[in-house]
Amino acid sequence: MTRQLATITGAGVASAVLAKTVPALPLEAGRAIRWVLFAFMALWFCVFASSLVDWYWIRPQVDGVVTEPPCRTSQQPRWEQVTRGWHGHRAVAHIAVCFAVVVGLTAIIAAAVPDIDGAALAACTAALAAVAVPIVLPAFFALWRAIDSPGIWVGDRVRVNDRRGYVLHVTMDKLFVRFRNGSNASWGRPKAVSPDAIEGEPIAFSGCDACSHVNPQCDWDAQRLNAGNPSRPFRI
Repeated sequence: MTRQLATITGAGVASAVLAKTVPALPLEAGRAIRWVLFAFMALWFCVFASSLVDWYWIRPQVDGVVTEPPCRTSQQPRWEQVTRGWHGHRAVAHIAVCFAVVVGLTAIIAAAVPDIDGAALAACTAALAAVAVPIVLPAFFALWRAIDSPGIWVGDRVRVNDRRGYVLHVTMDKLFVRFRNGSNASWGRPKAVSPDAIEGEPIAFSGCDACSHVNPQCDWDAQRLNAGNPSRPFRI
């Protein structure tokens, strides 16, 4: 978070310094430079906004700061909404960043080659977009999961190659699973991870008794946390 704020502030200061020190540019080049700066600012805004959602909405819930963690409340409906939000905000930020990069690179080309005609510039933009497609495609799949159904939620009990655990984190294309022995592993969604169920009905994770003192989240204790900070009680 600090690095992101420093980068955004530094970019703003550098832009102001350049505007005062660099000689006047031709009109078209000046417009292109403004588009580069606009794309750069949009890119960092998307990254920063996505980080805010992660750190101030998603993580406090997943880490058990404001409510019981997922290993103790597996299958509660709120974890579906958390999972949707996690997929959704990261997907939107990823798509926006890729779009900003394509716009910024197009503007750089326009600034570097002032005499380029519209057809050539459009061809360059199309080529950049084609390169970006495989990079941005996972984000569209993640966005669809956020809108339709996440499938596997945070906190779900899952089976990975006959090992059982629960989903701790999700990304656009991976699940991070914590096993009963406290170890973690990340898995691509199509690979090996399946909900643990009996006759099609999901089973809630209830391994805290078995993995106490190995899995830190299993030691979650609202009364102990409240005693440490009575002015801001934790909600259950």
